[in-house]
Amino acid sequence: MSAPPLSIDDISVRRAGRWILSRLTLQVAPGETVAVVGPNGSGKTTLLWAAVGRLALARGAVTICGHDVHGPGARHALMQVGFVPEANAAPGFLTGNELWSLAAAVRGAAPPAEQLLSD
Repeated sequence: MSAPPLSIDDISVRRAGRWILSRLTLQVAPGETVAVVGPNGSGKTTLLWAAVGRLALARGAVTICGHDVHGPGARHALMQVGFVPEANAAPGFLTGNELWSLAAAVRGAAPPAEQLLSD
């Protein structure tokens, strides 16, 4: 039997002197879809950051396809997943249309023929 795509085993995360996650266990089976749902401040983002090895664990382990995300197989493990954290990376000094045109230019594409966003 092969290792599960994601296994979170009894993890706890402590940040700024507070327990954010405590003894959480989750296993995702092949082909299974899981939604992480909860109110603001409930630990959803902390769970995702811990699952991709970006946060130190106070206890427990996270493995992706059998590779520990905090161990020597971390690089291989993380090549198996895509994770796009929420971020407001748009520079505030550009309008929506300027940002759209910049993205097209970076990709070597022509600027949009129509202005899809209103300034």
